[in-house]
Amino acid sequence: MKITNPWESLSTERPFILEEDREAVDAYNKKVGENYKIRLEVMAVPFVGDVLNSKIVLLMLNPRFNENTIEFEDERYKEKLKRIFTHKPVDYPYFGLDPQIQVGKKYWESKLKTLIAKYGLERVSKIISNIQFHPYSSKEFKPIKNLPSQQYIIYLIEQAIERKSIIVMARGEKHWRDLVPQLCEYNYFKLKNPRNPVLSENNCPGLLKELDKNLIL
Repeated sequence: MKITNPWESLSTERPFILEEDREAVDAYNKKVGENYKIRLEVMAVPFVGDVLNSKIVLLMLNPRFNENTIEFEDERYKEKLKRIFTHKPVDYPYFGLDPQIQVGKKYWESKLKTLIAKYGLERVSKIISNIQFHPYSSKEFKPIKNLPSQQYIIYLIEQAIERKSIIVMARGEKHWRDLVPQLCEYNYFKLKNPRNPVLSENNCPGLLKELDKNLIL
């Protein structure tokens, strides 16, 4: 069953929040300490990549807030994210691998360097996506209760399961299994070190073999 994509209504001006999420985020922020507070001065990032078609889906928790991100969030960056969030075609859909985007560039090039060396930067950007448990930045993660936009995240993961994507559980396994019960029956990959989501044979045993076997690149 297809559902409405709430991210079509995200503004490219601060504060970066969906109206339907505001009540839940405000209630959350009143209860948590400073390190866990949601920071709405940076773009919300529910997912990146061609998430409706990607062969590999990486499940994370939420974007980590970094003061330096603000200065790199120019109009080009925000407009590209809006196109990704609304499933419009872009070059380098995994934006952290886009040579012209600085946000997340060093981080993701280091985490995906094994795949990049094997398949090339542009190809990797087209075949991998990243879905966040919730899309709002904070210094440390805690789940937000009753967040309406998560319904669309559930839909995206159900679609990935249906098309038999390679799912990599990078962080928050218990949270994800509670949110999407179908994952409990799915043969996903896990990282040896979830705090360092490097996609390598050492950190994610069997992944490269599965890619060679199943991906048509």
